[in-house]
Amino acid sequence: THRPLLVAASLRAAKLAAVEASLDAIAAEYLTAHGLPADKPLEPIWRPPSSERDASHAAADLASADLALHAWPEPGPEGAYPSKFPAMTAVEGAAGADVGTLNAGVFSTHGARGPDKMEDRHVIAKELNGIEGAHLVGVFDGHRGAECAEFAHHNIAEALTSCWHKHEGPKEALREAFKAVDAAFVSAFKVAQGTAGNQEADDTAGNGKVGGVRYPGCTAAVALVWGNMLYVANAGDCRTVLCRDYTTSAHAALSTDHSANTNAPERQRITAGGGILRQHAAGNGVAWRVGETGLAVTRAMGDADVKGDGVTADPEVSETRLTSSDEYFIMACDGLWDVMTNEEAVAMVKDTVKEPSMVAKRLGSEAMTRMSGDNITVVVAFLKNVSTAEVVTWERAYETN
Repeated sequence: THRPLLVAASLRAAKLAAVEASLDAIAAEYLTAHGLPADKPLEPIWRPPSSERDASHAAADLASADLALHAWPEPGPEGAYPSKFPAMTAVEGAAGADVGTLNAGVFSTHGARGPDKMEDRHVIAKELNGIEGAHLVGVFDGHRGAECAEFAHHNIAEALTSCWHKHEGPKEALREAFKAVDAAFVSAFKVAQGTAGNQEADDTAGNGKVGGVRYPGCTAAVALVWGNMLYVANAGDCRTVLCRDYTTSAHAALSTDHSANTNAPERQRITAGGGILRQHAAGNGVAWRVGETGLAVTRAMGDADVKGDGVTADPEVSETRLTSSDEYFIMACDGLWDVMTNEEAVAMVKDTVKEPSMVAKRLGSEAMTRMSGDNITVVVAFLKNVSTAEVVTWERAYETN
């Protein structure tokens, strides 16, 4: 008769042990991030109610509410082609008269991290500034908060169209757009957090706080379809994979992960510039991290506190001439790529009905099945009109709770 009570007590004990383990891990992260001895005890701090502190927090929240709003220079009349860009060309051998086609779908979920930890954002913008054949797709994976990813989501397209008339081609314009969004965010967030200097220190490494000030950032991948050309700008560990032949599943990665742990040239760049590069405990081993904060990537938007260590928003930009056999590209954050190879993703698309949002949902769902521990955002963009069970010409986002 007492068995159910014993089982319930055992489950409560197991949950309590899991909570204690999580708290121990948080404490270890804090000590490591601040260079403190691993055996240093963390003393609890009692803060009595403070109307002054509450007002300060309210002012910061109000400033943050308008953070994503930014005024960019006018891009010129709608439909105005960037004056210095080379002429746009249609894909050779492609069916139909369209200069460039994009049918994209997205799947986005907080995954195992929970709804209060959703830091991914994305954007799909067709016919930029009214120009036929010009389409933009972006994925932004936030860390230490969602603010930077949110800002990039709202501003990357306007940042690009506001500067592209100054450049000889899309590669240079994309680089300026990334750096402009980064600079605008860092400045805007500093203003939004202006009252933080008057708040009491609340150092929480997991929230990216140093002395009460937060430094959110995001990795970013942005693809620009420009007629028969595909440009991919990448800063961080989001990844873009192009299927070059649907029949043979031939594919190519159009970006390189800027992970401090796996990218040796990036580590060399950081150390050559005098940046801090250290090995931190990770899982059952150790991993390279950048700066006192221990950032896992070497390129990202935001992250103002590690700019001095060489973390940059300047993206690497690849340039690919599309052919009639190029079918689609997958753009996703590391929540997918941590548990799935490029080959597996392409094979899964081949085994799924060719409707972009359904394909994206299958990839994202498989990542959850494989126990991805991160937010997951997947965009699948077909580069031609596809005949399928359902033709969708708008973005459909699956947002899971």
